[in-house]
Amino acid sequence: RFADLGIFLIPRDDMPYDRKAEVYLFSNGDIEKARGVYQEALENIRPDILINQRSYIEILARDYQKALDIEKARTGGFLRKADIYRYLGQPEQAATYYDSARVEQEELVRIDRDDYVAHSNLGIAYAGLGRREEAIREGKLAVEILPLSRDAYYGPHFILDLARIYAMLGEQDAAVDQLELLLSIPSEITVPLLRLDPVWDPLREHPRFQALMAG
Repeated sequence: RFADLGIFLIPRDDMPYDRKAEVYLFSNGDIEKARGVYQEALENIRPDILINQRSYIEILARDYQKALDIEKARTGGFLRKADIYRYLGQPEQAATYYDSARVEQEELVRIDRDDYVAHSNLGIAYAGLGRREEAIREGKLAVEILPLSRDAYYGPHFILDLARIYAMLGEQDAAVDQLELLLSIPSEITVPLLRLDPVWDPLREHPRFQALMAG
């Protein structure tokens, strides 16, 4: 209801559409309704503003080619494109984009050593390139720079990224440790969303992850 009110009041702003789509995804994993929200948004907002959201919906739907087609409309988005190529089983293409992301994020970290977003993204890029120690270091550093005690709203996102890094590197227990923490505190991380996202596919057979998904 509040998201609909936001759309009514500021129909050319993507934020209320994001909140409405998140309600569908976080509460029960309803991809079709979330996709419909962004179809509605396209009536009022330029497609280039919605690329990230729309490609993510298609990733959750496991329509990776459609996600890639959406992503091709922008020049950046290196991590997203790398992930899509990885899901498509094209490791060489994925590595190319992970490396582009590495270059981009290393420069951002050079400019600002406290840029927790860049550290987290750099950790993901390193993980995609198989650079284990560097990936974990950067993921942990992002969490240290913006801990839950400092920011209870945005902090969980970087714990989630650290879990993602661990999952990409095959560190299943460490990944599940982070997810257990996230599901024990107020955050936007929900079981329905974890069930959908292919980034957690390496954990699907892990007993503790299965227990989380059954919750």
